[in-house]
Amino acid sequence: MCFEDGMRRADVCMWVRNGAETLPLVLERIDEVIPHEAIGQKILVDDRSTDDSVEIAKEFNWDVYENREGGIGCGANTALSKVRTDLFISVEQDVLLNRDWYDRISRHMARDNVAVAQGWRLSTNPTIRAFETFGVEHLGADRLYSIDNNVYDTKVIRALGGFPTMVRYHVDAVLRSRVRDAGYAWLTDMSVVSTHIRRINAFRWAWERNYRIATEYPMLIRDRLLSPDEAIKLDPVFQLVKTVLSLPIGGYMAMKTGCPQLALFYPVVRLAKLVGHIKGLVEG
Repeated sequence: MCFEDGMRRADVCMWVRNGAETLPLVLERIDEVIPHEAIGQKILVDDRSTDDSVEIAKEFNWDVYENREGGIGCGANTALSKVRTDLFISVEQDVLLNRDWYDRISRHMARDNVAVAQGWRLSTNPTIRAFETFGVEHLGADRLYSIDNNVYDTKVIRALGGFPTMVRYHVDAVLRSRVRDAGYAWLTDMSVVSTHIRRINAFRWAWERNYRIATEYPMLIRDRLLSPDEAIKLDPVFQLVKTVLSLPIGGYMAMKTGCPQLALFYPVVRLAKLVGHIKGLVEG
């Protein structure tokens, strides 16, 4: 597949921390999915890994750079500073690309005003996968976004200041708000589904991840880092109502997906977000 105006090289970027468990599979799949002639540089930024991530990357002929400041935003900006192509790609260290990913996602960049295009991904953990599948079926593409399997317009992202560094867990949300507020489109093609390799306990993940991300909610609201239509979803009262309703909603999810674990999983997600939000308010 080529971009609509002819084959254009795109640098491929990855920011990594202790990804040795999944990197061989992920890097091999990138080589299989993205044609060699379509790749410019392969840029990997390492965030002080203590495993074999750097050695594995070099074995796959990636150029490795150090994330001097730490965090996703700084790692992404380090990669962005090395990009030389008009378009660049980001893939997360544990996302195994759909074999049609390049063919189908890259063509979206030929559409007017599209600054970012991506596919979606579903977890290998059965409970998390059922939860994410329910989200795909009921939320729609406008509510689903990430920075783990994307193509970007380099000039636009640089003009918007690159990846945000003032947040730790909401780099994708803040960047997407900047893109959309500037009048550009961020397109999620949910028909292209990659695999998120998740060898974790689903309920521990539900609590720890959602608690952490919610501690940033007060700052996102206070500093107006999100578009108004996104910020309103973080309103504490709205969060409380969703927590109260999480038991019946979790039961509905379990029934619709055939995954009984969701009856408890979803309330854990909502409670973790509420508690994290409160902690963020107290410490803010």
